[in-house]
Amino acid sequence: MLLSEITNEIKYIKPNFIDEYNEVTFQPAINNIFKTKNDWLKKARNGKIITISSIQANKIANYDPTLKNLDHEKLERVKKIFKTKKVELPIILFDGKFQYLLAGNTRLAYARANNFPLKVWAINVPKLEEWL
Repeated sequence: MLLSEITNEIKYIKPNFIDEYNEVTFQPAINNIFKTKNDWLKKARNGKIITISSIQANKIANYDPTLKNLDHEKLERVKKIFKTKKVELPIILFDGKFQYLLAGNTRLAYARANNFPLKVWAINVPKLEEWL
């Protein structure tokens, strides 16, 4: 399994799924998809790195690419992360047609605004749109 990918001097790394579990529990609809922490970890670890275009990013539910709409402290933290050139991948859920951003809006928006490749960790969730 590919754990990281280096692109335009940015090393994208696999998300910390234990830390990102907070995003699962924070969103009730998503919490229904992943019944337990172990269920989340199993499915999340089976994801994969994909590259998306700006056009594809625009179609992702729960994604706001407008930097001025983002929390200033989060944006400053993300700027520092990109300067280290080691960036944890944002996480999307998908079912082949529908995509939903679970975690990493600021990272994805910053990458897009600064012309970095848009890489995400994609987790397959059959019939995702029915859950949301």
